[in-house]
Amino acid sequence: MHFLSVLGCVLLFAVNGSAASIGFPSDNVSADSLSRKNVDINNRIAIHFLEKEPNLAFYYADSSATVALEKNYPDGLKTALGIKGKISVMRGDYQQAIMYFDKTRSLAVQLDDTVGVIQGHLDMAGVFLAIKDFDEAESHLIKALNFKGIIHHPSLHANVYTGLWQLYWNKGMIDTVAYFQSKALDIYNIHKDDRKISREIADGFLKVEDFEQALAFYQASLDFQRVNGTKKEVADDLKNIGEIYLTKNNGASALTYFYEAQRIYEKVKNKTALFEVEMDIGRSYFYMHEYDKALKSLNAALKIAKTIDSKSLKARVNKQIAVVYEKYGYFDESIKYYKNYVALKDTLFGEENARKIAELKANLEFEQKEKEIALLIKEKQQLNENAAYKDQINKLTSNLLLILGFSMLLIILLTVLIFYRYRAKKQDNKLLEKQYSEISKQKSILEGQSKIIKDNNMELEKARNTIETKNKALREANEKLETIIGQRTTELKRTYHKLSFHIDNTPLAVLEWNDKMELIRWSSQAEKIFGWKASEVIGCQIQNLPLIKKDHQDSIDKIFAELLTGQKPRNFYKNQNYHKNGSLIDVEWSNSILFNEEGRLESILSIANDVTIREKAIQDLQQSNMELDNFVYRASHDLRGPITRLVGIVNLGMLEAKERIARKYFDILGKVAFEMNAMLSRLLTVHEIYQHDFKSEDIVVKEELKSYVEEFRNKNLTFQINLVYDIPARLKWKTDRVLFKTAMQNLIENAFVNGAAVDPQINIKVRKINGHFVKLTLSDNGVGFSEDVVDKIFNMFFQGTERSNINYGLGLYLTKKSIERLGGSIALTKPVNNTTFEIILPNLQNKTVEQEVLQL
Repeated sequence: MHFLSVLGCVLLFAVNGSAASIGFPSDNVSADSLSRKNVDINNRIAIHFLEKEPNLAFYYADSSATVALEKNYPDGLKTALGIKGKISVMRGDYQQAIMYFDKTRSLAVQLDDTVGVIQGHLDMAGVFLAIKDFDEAESHLIKALNFKGIIHHPSLHANVYTGLWQLYWNKGMIDTVAYFQSKALDIYNIHKDDRKISREIADGFLKVEDFEQALAFYQASLDFQRVNGTKKEVADDLKNIGEIYLTKNNGASALTYFYEAQRIYEKVKNKTALFEVEMDIGRSYFYMHEYDKALKSLNAALKIAKTIDSKSLKARVNKQIAVVYEKYGYFDESIKYYKNYVALKDTLFGEENARKIAELKANLEFEQKEKEIALLIKEKQQLNENAAYKDQINKLTSNLLLILGFSMLLIILLTVLIFYRYRAKKQDNKLLEKQYSEISKQKSILEGQSKIIKDNNMELEKARNTIETKNKALREANEKLETIIGQRTTELKRTYHKLSFHIDNTPLAVLEWNDKMELIRWSSQAEKIFGWKASEVIGCQIQNLPLIKKDHQDSIDKIFAELLTGQKPRNFYKNQNYHKNGSLIDVEWSNSILFNEEGRLESILSIANDVTIREKAIQDLQQSNMELDNFVYRASHDLRGPITRLVGIVNLGMLEAKERIARKYFDILGKVAFEMNAMLSRLLTVHEIYQHDFKSEDIVVKEELKSYVEEFRNKNLTFQINLVYDIPARLKWKTDRVLFKTAMQNLIENAFVNGAAVDPQINIKVRKINGHFVKLTLSDNGVGFSEDVVDKIFNMFFQGTERSNINYGLGLYLTKKSIERLGGSIALTKPVNNTTFEIILPNLQNKTVEQEVLQL
């Protein structure tokens, strides 16, 4: 199906070859020179198809290698083997690639090709890096770095440094990485216009996962290529930048570069590159969960793969489409494409095996042909020598015949004698020729045996050198390992001593259990807390510890069962335990479990904190709070009776008193009684907040707030404030109506008391947050609060402004306590210039949230 492309390449290279030979007679063009031109043309075709059709490229490179070997054309053979090595790397056949690159390097040495030798070392180092044989990779990179003349080839020089950079990054030698990185950057700073060097630096940063630096260099390369490069080079840089953004989970930025690269690949008609960029676009949309667009790009990639007729590409895209359908939830479609993928992989597996068998057979025939050609060359040389010898004999015979012809007229007898002497000499010559032929054959056999012995000796010497190198490297590695082990052992000992010191000095008791649930650690603080010494409890199992109360054993077994079954990797609980003196102490326990790699119990660590004093203080505080609350409640109730009677007496006095001064004092007394009654009402509200029986119910927020405002307006005829509601009409949530009303009425009253003298206004805004919380914002244009009182405004009896004596400093206190009972929070976010309060409340639609609020 690539006939037209191949034909075009052949015609192009044939025209170039013909043009090169214009002006020379056709009879001067030998068969060997034509064969070499054929090798060069096949190599050019192979390079042309290297990235587009690797299998076709391999076919042409293999053909070139066979002809080059037969015609003793080492330069063409080196190029062909280098192409085969690159294709083997693309196929993942690294051992085959090593064989090809090693032969390529050997041929470069024979040809005194500096670039070829350095490139050969680089190619082999790349393969060894791919298979993670870092010692071999380092050996070849060092040889390339030390090779004479490398400084005259900046691109190769930078390539060696980036290879060493990647190698030592894989080995974890960060300082060495920084050294070779700086060397590579020095070359780049000198040759910034060399695209190969900038690409090498960018690839180097990408291989060590420094995506920011890689992105910067690829971007610089892209800027340069847009002005000086080809469209294909611009598209390649765009695609690399897109892949870096995709690695950083920035799909939107990646798509920008992928689409631009796609348009260029379509113009230059590079189907393989177009397939890859369509796959990248599909993966970008897949990670962005836009599955429709992902399928569109992947189907375009599948169409290209079918056009190229590449089973491996079709297998890749079928698998990706199956994954997208699986995420999409279309499992029937996903299974269909998975079946296509499996069928293609089976076909590729069979073809790959057949190809490898054919390659092995071809390599075997290649080696046999090398030996046969060597023998043919030697036989040809021998035949040439024999032919020269026979030519000399024929010339001598002709001369003798000429002499005999001239002397025949003089003496016939002499002629006869000469004739017989000639016949005898001819027989002697034939015998000599036969003996010479035998000697030549024996010499050829001995030379062949000598060459084999020499080659074997060279192989043995090479193997010995390799073994010595490996042994030296192994010794150095062992020395380094022993040093590292010593350092790590010292560090572990130091760390263990530090840990033991801190464990023994912590105010917490530390206990450790082994896999048999036997106590193996009992810190010094444990002795102080529980009274028992380590020698008395070490080795005991948990059920036999003397500090455990028998009636608590079941709950403790349940707690440890949760750890052992993996339900909880850690837990926390509070318990009462025995002291050695028989007293009970309150202890908080924290347990953590460790499993080994096989999932078996390795140890359990328990940390105990004696909280007896704290628990006693909490109980005393709770008792004091209860007594104080009862006192406030009783005092408020007891005082309300006398105040009510006082109000009645004041009213009676106002009716009966005639003097103006007496009525004035009765009026003042009535206001004081009213204030005392209001104060007691608010104190009772504090008590009711704490004692309130929490009950959640649905409320429509806007209507509820309006009803509170109207109720307050009816009680306070001077309430002339403009209220602005920014609340969705149907917004509702679940909360306690009584507590919510208490909070909002006191907050609105505070805004009323501290409102502006002219055009007072209150703004109320409510919004839902995540469906689990609501945010209520109330602001007014009143006098606000000074900065030095902001931290005190929610305190009991604190009056933030001169007007606050109207509500006795309890309004904001009651608001905060009500909000806290509802499980929420309140904050003054803006004290002056539109004073603003923000309230966060939980939506109790969820039973779990309601339960947590009730616990609070």
